[in-house]
Amino acid sequence: TYYIMDSAPFEIYPVLKNNMTVGQTWSYDTEYGSTIYEVMDMGVDLDLGFAKFEDCLLLREDNQAAGHQSLTYYAPGRGSVYVTAPGGNSEYYKMTAMTKIDAAEAVRTIKKWCPNYMDIKDDRAQSY
Repeated sequence: TYYIMDSAPFEIYPVLKNNMTVGQTWSYDTEYGSTIYEVMDMGVDLDLGFAKFEDCLLLREDNQAAGHQSLTYYAPGRGSVYVTAPGGNSEYYKMTAMTKIDAAEAVRTIKKWCPNYMDIKDDRAQSY
């Protein structure tokens, strides 16, 4: 899984690795500092009220440049569904609904919300 930010579409940075194991760590370094990722748990079941997600991955992110930490639950086939503070006292993101759309609607959505979509450089072949 990679993040592509609209404000910097030429910068694609890795979030999830292949063949992850509990305790595995990696980092992504920029001129502003490092972000360290750690697999905290796997196979976690999560109930968000409107849906239950099984076999989730729990990933800790420590953005040292911003002084920000979070725990993210990744559901298979869905991606990030819940992001919270490490102590659980703050919710940063919580999926509250899912809507199925067709490919044409997906294209329209990308064009609407990512005006730089044509400029995104796919550099996923790089090793991190």
